[in-house]
Amino acid sequence: MNTEFKFDDFGFDGKLAIVDRSGNYEWVEPTITEVPSESCIWFELVGGNGVGDEDAREALREYLDNFAVSVPCDFRDGDDIVRAGTEAEAIRDRFLADNCSPFGGEA
Repeated sequence: MNTEFKFDDFGFDGKLAIVDRSGNYEWVEPTITEVPSESCIWFELVGGNGVGDEDAREALREYLDNFAVSVPCDFRDGDDIVRAGTEAEAIRDRFLADNCSPFGGEA
């Protein structure tokens, strides 16, 4: 993981923030979104409502791009939608259980 940034829950169970060495932070929300126009289900971390220098917070939001994954999905096939959704949820769960390690790129 990038040593300039870390994830912290600040003692709030269920909340997560990405923090830099200077204490600037962005609250992070893991999201799973169906994107039929791109034939995928998208897992990403969305940052917002943070505190600190705006340029530093923008760098934190850009770093979150390392955590985006596209899971291919044929939206005409109900079984494939279930499969892709389950895969995206598993990626999210591994991220949260594995000390928030970056994985980047596409699945």
